[in-house]
Amino acid sequence: LSFMVHEEEQRVVEYPKKYETHLTMKDGRELFLRPVIPTDAGLVKDFYDSLSERTKYLRFFIPKKEARSDRVQKFATVDYDKSMVIVALYQGAIVGAALVGGHLRKIG
Repeated sequence: LSFMVHEEEQRVVEYPKKYETHLTMKDGRELFLRPVIPTDAGLVKDFYDSLSERTKYLRFFIPKKEARSDRVQKFATVDYDKSMVIVALYQGAIVGAALVGGHLRKIG
């Protein structure tokens, strides 16, 4: 089992492994979907940096070119009871992310 300490409330939260799954795309590529973990911050930043300026604006409502490291870390550190970020990984890189519940966190 994996645990993390949720900084805002200083409580231990268990990683919800039950939400991990594999998904095969129509073109045969296999994605791994799982809840985000704090050590994903670098991957989240890489994902954000890979988006076009238009996509960043339409998705996050901000025209920032680079993601701030404090916001990236906050996005990657969630309370799995109140909110959840599911990331889609392909060949070790995040290629998609979805916030499920909770409040939208700007990462730019």
